[in-house]
Amino acid sequence: MSFFSELKRRNIFRVAVLYIIAGWVVLQASDVLADVLPVPAWTGSFVFLLLLLAFPLVVIFSWVYEITPEGIKLEKEIKPDESISHETGRRLNILIGSVAALAIVVVAIDRFVPEEVTAIDQAATTASSEPIAAITQTADNSIAVLPFVDMSVNGDQAYFSDGLAEELLNLLAKLPELKVASRTSSFSFRNKPLDMPSIANQLGVRYVLEGSVRKQGEKIRITAQLIDAQTNFHKWSETYERKQDDIFAIQDDIARNVVTSLHLMLSNQSENILAQRGTETIQAFEAYLQGRNYLRQPVSDETLNAAERFFKQALQIDPRYADAHAGICNTHLERYEHTSDIGAFEQAEQACNRVLTLSPDAPAALIALGRLYRLSGQYDRAAQNYRSAIHIDSGAAEAYDGLARTFEIQNRVEEAREAHQQAIDIQPGFWRGYMSMGSFLFRIGRSDEAIDYMRTAVELSPGNPRALNSLGTVLYMTGNFEDARTAWYRSLQIDPTPIAYSNLGTASFLLQDFEQAAAMYGRAIELTPDDHQLWGALADAYRFMAGQDHLAVANYEKAITLVEEFLDLNSDDAYTLAMLAHYLANTDKPDVASSYLAQARLLSPDNMYVHYYAALIAVKIGDVDGAISASKRAIENGYPSQFLLADAGMAPVIDNPEFRELLGERSQ
Repeated sequence: MSFFSELKRRNIFRVAVLYIIAGWVVLQASDVLADVLPVPAWTGSFVFLLLLLAFPLVVIFSWVYEITPEGIKLEKEIKPDESISHETGRRLNILIGSVAALAIVVVAIDRFVPEEVTAIDQAATTASSEPIAAITQTADNSIAVLPFVDMSVNGDQAYFSDGLAEELLNLLAKLPELKVASRTSSFSFRNKPLDMPSIANQLGVRYVLEGSVRKQGEKIRITAQLIDAQTNFHKWSETYERKQDDIFAIQDDIARNVVTSLHLMLSNQSENILAQRGTETIQAFEAYLQGRNYLRQPVSDETLNAAERFFKQALQIDPRYADAHAGICNTHLERYEHTSDIGAFEQAEQACNRVLTLSPDAPAALIALGRLYRLSGQYDRAAQNYRSAIHIDSGAAEAYDGLARTFEIQNRVEEAREAHQQAIDIQPGFWRGYMSMGSFLFRIGRSDEAIDYMRTAVELSPGNPRALNSLGTVLYMTGNFEDARTAWYRSLQIDPTPIAYSNLGTASFLLQDFEQAAAMYGRAIELTPDDHQLWGALADAYRFMAGQDHLAVANYEKAITLVEEFLDLNSDDAYTLAMLAHYLANTDKPDVASSYLAQARLLSPDNMYVHYYAALIAVKIGDVDGAISASKRAIENGYPSQFLLADAGMAPVIDNPEFRELLGERSQ
């Protein structure tokens, strides 16, 4: 009995009761906070374990020590007449009562309030959060892979961290059981100050995979974590500290943990996909990642040459590395589009066919081939490859975009619009889909509709020069010159590209500032010397400058040489044929010009640009009726009438009453 009396005297029972009640309140609080704070799902269990482990320590402390006015002292050092344990007991009773009252309040709230609060929350969610609700209902198997952060000491391993994330993305995208946001969508959120739910909502996914890479010598440390964006909790996380040669095993483990965490039931085909590897050689893999890194950078001779060098290095190590062959293919395609060099086109064709031989069912290879055939005018083959890519990966927005562009060239307008819309539906948070749709609507003459898509593209990617440049183009074509110039200058300040200089040149030309136009076109040609449109535009500017006729003719002839090389590859491009006719008409070859113009009209009878160039040619040869007729067809098909009014090439007929009436202005 003396032992229990001593327990009572030292307030052990009171401390135990107080600890249990307070611990219960803490557990309830942690459960509530877990719903509003970004903490892992196991936080409640962790708090309970800590409380359990701390209980015996608290009891031992109460037995061994006593809190006195002079501080904490060992119980054995305190004389019986100096102990204030009875006073401490009274205070503990008050504290126990207070904590017990708090516990009763918590129980009451839990018992009577939750249903009403939940109903209010559900109503608010239904009313104001439709996109999130849509993700909850339809995208439980959807994921985005963000670029992994380079944590290396020198910060020079971004190519490796980005490459690892991209390889994981590509691997997961091959699984039909999983919806994966494209690389261009996911990587557009690099360094953006957004929380995970916001990123996931914009990408239209529920889960986000992120991570970091620290590479030092032969050692590598990779951290990966899968986050449920609805709860902001970690679904799975792991840290790997291994040798660099284990990178393939790490990739496999991350991919399989994602599949396991999402409770996906994979088919045998998907299991085989997870087991596949592009190469078994780490040296080839690292060279390939270096090549991909350069290919992602702004296009220039230096970046393309570096990309090609690393891809070839990978192929020297592993000649059957299909991804490296695809890298060569895309490098040459970028070079061709950048320079219009025929040799680059032929090299791209060889590399793409090699990819098809090694991996006929790879979506990236099929998309590359689709792009190749589209550029060469083989539209049916292009569409076939894009459709094959979509069949393998229904989330391949790039394939839908290529298919839309192919349909557009074939004048299959409604099919093109549907394909563009499908690309947007797949990736509603990605700026490029909106820009492509806006460009398409602009090209078919629906400029007012195009503006909304272009503005959305800029809102989604405000520092993107391509989006700004495209917005400026559409604004200008609808007559909003001031806003257009603002957008173009913003684009030029971010990235002084040939198209930005070209557009400013066009603005100056239509404002009759021909010297400024020539200067802008000249800057664009310095960056892209093989673009026939720039040489033709420069010739147009010189043509209306006093004493510069010889420069105009020389530049038209340069444009003719370049455009003929292009037509050797694709002789059915109506827009290019019409431009060639314009160049020829201004070098005193009207008969040849008429022949090419007739061919362009036959290929694309509703192309507004074909009729625009027809009007310019008619003015040049003195055919006023032909100029008015062609102008009417151009306007009917979407060409802005204010541009004809401002175009110096139309000056000889500008005062013609019929022409003024056509443009909506009566002559004075």
